[in-house]
Amino acid sequence: MHTRESERNDSLSTVLDTEVLLVDRHPTAWERIRLRRAVGWRTHDPAAVEESVDGAVFGVCAEVGGQAVGMVRVVGDGRTCFYVHEVIVHPEYQGMGVGRRLMDRVMEHVAENACRNAFVALIAEEGKEGFYEPFGFLRLPCDGHGSGMERYWER
Repeated sequence: MHTRESERNDSLSTVLDTEVLLVDRHPTAWERIRLRRAVGWRTHDPAAVEESVDGAVFGVCAEVGGQAVGMVRVVGDGRTCFYVHEVIVHPEYQGMGVGRRLMDRVMEHVAENACRNAFVALIAEEGKEGFYEPFGFLRLPCDGHGSGMERYWER
């Protein structure tokens, strides 16, 4: 009989034995919802998520066996403004370099498309700020920059 821990170890060893592929594509609405739920983030109405799929200027999915185990979306205008949104790696695949690979690909895309002085931003989850620093992101506030701000729209 498998315990939860042995099931987790089985799935982790499967990942280690299976290549995680990065695919430049927008995650589907269902993939976004599933991955957001897996990490405990707020989810949105499925119809609204479906309508927003093509709103990103770039997307990357990390796949194992054709299933998305990680994703990132970039929204903005594709030249002067890039907002890195929803960097998500399923908990069973965290700590294996999947997030780093997703961000490497995002930064390649930005380097290929951004104009001089383009704005590239993100909001890191609390405690995850250090993950983004090697990619050149600064903790705010800092010299010349105020704190980030956010608001969730409630209806």
